Amino acid sequence: GEAERGQAEFARGGAAAWRLRAGLLAAQRRLFDQARAELAAVREADLSPEDAPWLSFLQAEVLVGQGSEFPRARDLYAKAESAARSEIARARFALAGEILRLRMGAPREADLKAFEDFVRNAQLVRECWML
Repeated sequence: GEAERGQAEFARGGAAAWRLRAGLLAAQRRLFDQARAELAAVREADLSPEDAPWLSFLQAEVLVGQGSEFPRARDLYAKAESAARSEIARARFALAGEILRLRMGAPREADLKAFEDFVRNAQLVRECWML
């Protein structure tokens, strides 16, 4: 019956999917030690193509939760985003990456241009005052 199907799925890689989901839930609850333990029990090769990007996402979430390796976490969010199999997953991964970018204080090209314009204008003002 259904119990046998569930057991068969668990035996052929379903365990990895369940561990991944347990890790995602733990990370959502900010239980990063538990999330890390679940993460250690999951291999990407055991996951479906739909679940594999969530592994990268979980790895990034654990790094961010530890407050370490933000550049590596950013790369993992980008990896998850590029491998996402649905628009909603892609959007979730992109949002996490954007939140991390803001947390890191990494300026965007537009931010840099605005700063350059500010400096240029400040130099012009200074030169006018010196005339």
